[in-house]
Amino acid sequence: MNAVSGRIIDLWDSLLLYYSAFLNEKDRHRYKSRLDNLYHRLPSDQINNIKSILSSQRKQAKSDCSSDKKSRILNALLDNEERTLIIANLFKGITEQFMHFTKKYQAQRPLVHDLHSDLHNLIKEAYAGFLLPEKIPACSTSKLISLEFRDEYQLRDRDLAVGKFCKPVLTTCLKDKKKNIWINKFYQALREGDIGMGEYLKKLPVANTTIRDLSYLSPALQRNAKIVSAISSLAEKLPWVDLMLSSEHSALTRPWQEEK
Repeated sequence: MNAVSGRIIDLWDSLLLYYSAFLNEKDRHRYKSRLDNLYHRLPSDQINNIKSILSSQRKQAKSDCSSDKKSRILNALLDNEERTLIIANLFKGITEQFMHFTKKYQAQRPLVHDLHSDLHNLIKEAYAGFLLPEKIPACSTSKLISLEFRDEYQLRDRDLAVGKFCKPVLTTCLKDKKKNIWINKFYQALREGDIGMGEYLKKLPVANTTIRDLSYLSPALQRNAKIVSAISSLAEKLPWVDLMLSSEHSALTRPWQEEK
């Protein structure tokens, strides 16, 4: 989604030019000023070539463009250009913010010992986008996944996280009072999406005791006081449980305690 949103934004002018071939005479007159502004930004030596290509494309594509498809394209690109750009920038910013989680777990190295802390941090980071900082539990996993998203716990509309790309576009639109209605609808939909995301994240296995105990395989926790009980708990869940139920459990825990 990040790559798609980024490409849409980067190629916005190209998309407008491409789909202008689908406009009939009436539509071209209706959007003349917008298209003229677009052409004024193009190198003068390319304008005639582009118009020639679009004219040829118009003859071929006109019959393939249904009225429904045409209406949706015009609505997104021309009638609601700012709204479409805001949504595209929102997706780009939010997905980029959380991309590091995805990239990390695409690496070909042992990471199971990081899974619990990463899930915990993922939930906290997502909550921070729509909840007051003081309402987000700092350490308790059980409190984190049982947290209620009450109205009084939530950030006000203009403080909701929209990502670094959407923020400047949205700020510009907020200055125009004529756009208050759809901006309010945008914030309402964003809040509903945040709450839905929060409820979904509560279902992640962050409270799973096996995943929690696997954290103690991390070299950083090799001298933690809870390592023996954690390794013992893991062993009890393995097929060769009898090994762990005997006094041999020390053979499993010793390597983590002896290493520096």
